[in-house]
Amino acid sequence: MDDAPQIDIQVDEQFAAAVDLGAIERQVARTLSTVAPEEPAALTVVITDNATIQRLNRQYLGVDAPTDVLAFSHGEGAAMPSVDAGPRYLGDIIVSYERALAQATEYDEPAPRELSRLIIHGMLHLLGYDDQHAADREEMWEVQEQLLARPGAAPGEE
Repeated sequence: MDDAPQIDIQVDEQFAAAVDLGAIERQVARTLSTVAPEEPAALTVVITDNATIQRLNRQYLGVDAPTDVLAFSHGEGAAMPSVDAGPRYLGDIIVSYERALAQATEYDEPAPRELSRLIIHGMLHLLGYDDQHAADREEMWEVQEQLLARPGAAPGEE
């Protein structure tokens, strides 16, 4: 059986030339192999604009503002299928590329590194991490930064 994650990546046309699809695939695979190594998984990653993510944020979370990343878990609270059942669909990660660029400038980081951070963050949410409470947020962000610090975690570090 092929344990590689099944990843559907959708990038708005306006960002297609700037986004490295292979880097996204590698980041998803690295995150899964570290956090959930025994679980075959499938997910969708969408790279979009502020207007789209604001609409989704308003529609699903009641917040009428753009954000950097949203994660919609497919099976929150669902029992894990057996490995023989094939990959479990984790859910969808939606990233605002415009916010990623702005945050990269704010943090003085390369844009691909900030995009990797946001994808890791979304992946952790899909894998059950939460950042609503301080203790949980600290744990999640620590795992997030450890994953980001690994060699090859962002384009140009391969």
